[in-house]
Amino acid sequence: MRADHPDQRPTNAEIVARYLSGQPIRRIAADLGVSYSYVHRRLHYSGIAIRSRGGGRGARSDGRSTTDSPAGCADRGGAAGVDGSDDDYVD
Repeated sequence: MRADHPDQRPTNAEIVARYLSGQPIRRIAADLGVSYSYVHRRLHYSGIAIRSRGGGRGARSDGRSTTDSPAGCADRGGAAGVDGSDDDYVD
């Protein structure tokens, strides 16, 4: 559907429903024949929180979580140097 005339523009409800079902803003805009900014504004004015770019991240091939910290980070109890060694650590 191409929104050439203001009466043919999609409703906020239609845009919100598509977005909440997981469609990205660019796809919604292309499918409905309106601009990215039009869709973004309608979502904003409807009080919808905009998702961050890039989508979800899948599982890693080595089985670790994508949120695992690298070895030696302070939050994992290590105090490794820049190169990952413990040479700079004094106990």
